[in-house]
Amino acid sequence: MGMTAVAALSVADAAALGWLRTPGQVLLWVVLAAWVLTLAGLVGYAAAHLR
Repeated sequence: MGMTAVAALSVADAAALGWLRTPGQVLLWVVLAAWVLTLAGLVGYAAAHLR
């Protein structure tokens, strides 16, 4: 997903396709949310197993 977001943003800039910028930005925020959830799960898992 992250690579698709960056590709969409890159193509939008290179080809001057303004409409492609919005899906790229939306995908970027979805990817960021997924990574935050992954990090939270990792921290929770580590905290539970270190006790």
